[in-house]
Amino acid sequence: MRVRFTRLTIVNRLLAPYGLSAYDDGATPGLQLFAPTGERVLVPDMEALWREAGRLVKSAIDPLSDRALGRS
Repeated sequence: MRVRFTRLTIVNRLLAPYGLSAYDDGATPGLQLFAPTGERVLVPDMEALWREAGRLVKSAIDPLSDRALGRS
């Protein structure tokens, strides 16, 4: 369980520059991805998370980009 929440903390740091956030209730498989518009998407894995995050912001998101890492 600790690993899931550590992963969530890191994912939220990477999503923050895009105005997105993720939530893991510890019981539901996967993550819930939230957009500033209120849209919510349940994603089963990290690959789907980045794909859906890109769809929500209408641009591909590279989790290793300077923007995601807070360098820009």
